[in-house]
Amino acid sequence: MGFLDKMKSSVSGVSAQQRYASNIRKINAQIQSNEKEIERLTMQVGIQCVNLHLEEPGTEYENLFAVIRQYQSENRAAEEKIQHLREQQEEEEFARQQALQEKEEADRLARQQAQEAREATRQQAQAEKEAARMQVQAEMEAREAAHQRELEFARQQELKRQQEMQVQADAESKVCPGCGGRNDLDSMFCVHCGNPLSKEPEMAQPDQKQDD
Repeated sequence: MGFLDKMKSSVSGVSAQQRYASNIRKINAQIQSNEKEIERLTMQVGIQCVNLHLEEPGTEYENLFAVIRQYQSENRAAEEKIQHLREQQEEEEFARQQALQEKEEADRLARQQAQEAREATRQQAQAEKEAARMQVQAEMEAREAAHQRELEFARQQELKRQQEMQVQADAESKVCPGCGGRNDLDSMFCVHCGNPLSKEPEMAQPDQKQDD
């Protein structure tokens, strides 16, 4: 057999093996798929059988059904426990939210009271400042009034002193009967108009003059 014939024979052998392997894989895949479908269908049949005959007494599957009922009872108890835990969790969450709201409300009231206290303190300080200002103003007005009274008293005293000096000056001078001018006590004639003066001094009449 030549070299080429050997190559052809070898290639043909490899191709046949690959074809057989491929067919075997397909058949195995089909078997696995059928097994899964059988398992699924068997499970459905078993579930249907359990649903129909679980509570029937005296069946050939009584022992299995008793185990299934036990598991179902445990599952119901577990579900009730889960429900209880959920309710407890909801109650705790509600209590937590309630406590949080109460805390926030307490904090809000505390801030409001602090703000009101600060406002009251500010108003009190302002009132005290206004009272102090009014007191200072009253004291200044009182001092001003006292000062005005002192000035008025001094003015009255000065006026009185001037009046006394005027009276004294009038007593120590001669008044001209002609022009009303004042002259010294020893003057014989008026220095203003030249009229003769009497020897005795006359009372001054500063605002009166003889008619022409």
